[in-house]
Amino acid sequence: MSAALTIERIEAAGGMVTLKDGQIHCRLPEACAPLLEDLRMHRAEAITLLQGRADMVSDDAYAERLQAALDSICQPSYPPGLIVWLSDNRPDLYHMLITTIPDTLDKLWSSNGRIEDFEASLATWRETHAEAVREFKTTKRLKH
Repeated sequence: MSAALTIERIEAAGGMVTLKDGQIHCRLPEACAPLLEDLRMHRAEAITLLQGRADMVSDDAYAERLQAALDSICQPSYPPGLIVWLSDNRPDLYHMLITTIPDTLDKLWSSNGRIEDFEASLATWRETHAEAVREFKTTKRLKH
């Protein structure tokens, strides 16, 4: 059996095959233990295949970056009423935060765009959000 088919079967059964520092690492369900010998027999092919995968940006890379951005934005101190206030008072920022930037992120992610472009869009999203929060808090302080 080829390395590609062996890896595919391991992953289909819920296992994981990765490459780290030139070494193959496996997490196998017990039922896949016999496939380990096939993987050993085709080690060079498996390494080449896994290196090729590593060269591609995985969905995990996008997901990790997006989650980090969300974690930095969605804090307990998030000002209640911000989104409604933006819609009424700063439709430009509202549109950026609700439509423009998320659409750009979706396009980059779904097309497997450059991770650098995705990170730049996330930075713009965080900066725009910070600007919106500052303006909201400033306006609220001025009214009190």
